Amino acid sequence: MDTLEFEKDLWAPLQSNELPPNSERIGQASGGVMDAVSQFHWAYFSDNAAIHLDRGLEARRVQNLGAKVMTFREEFLHLSRQTVGGFLVLMTEKGGAVKSVDTWDSNSETPQALTREEARARFADLALAVVCDPECVTAYWHVHRPKRPMRLVMERPYPHELAEEHTHQADNAPSEEVLKTRALLKATREALLPENWALRPVSSA
Repeated sequence: MDTLEFEKDLWAPLQSNELPPNSERIGQASGGVMDAVSQFHWAYFSDNAAIHLDRGLEARRVQNLGAKVMTFREEFLHLSRQTVGGFLVLMTEKGGAVKSVDTWDSNSETPQALTREEARARFADLALAVVCDPECVTAYWHVHRPKRPMRLVMERPYPHELAEEHTHQADNAPSEEVLKTRALLKATREALLPENWALRPVSSA
């Protein structure tokens, strides 16, 4: 079975009447897994969902301390499983050569590796793609797909709720509680970065 060679093979070649996909840089790889995944939460989910996801991400970080290293691939696939319809996770080398392309939906026990045609079909069917390379994490999505909000399986709405939110959410500014939560989580992540660790002097009593 053919495998995806480059990230652009998700949509190329385009027909004369087709537009290239939208794209957005989520974060720098040097900022770490926690920061990139959290940035994704706030960029693509509702504020309430992002708060819930950030708390879950922090719980996973604490649980994994000293036991395993959190990776971009594993954490984005874990998020895909919580998302209605899932999304694509591509690990690439510098220059765009694809090392792996997977997805994980809520009905599966394990992630699923995708062939070239399977990945292209899902992207054409409006699945979002998260591409992680050695320098940054970037999201790509079809021009006919709305960017936000992605839905969690646990909060799947009734049709009338989805229509109402689509009408009003774009103009809603984040609440004061949301802004405070963002600031607190950001400060916590920054405090945990190795460059911010400092040895405290030991007092000689």
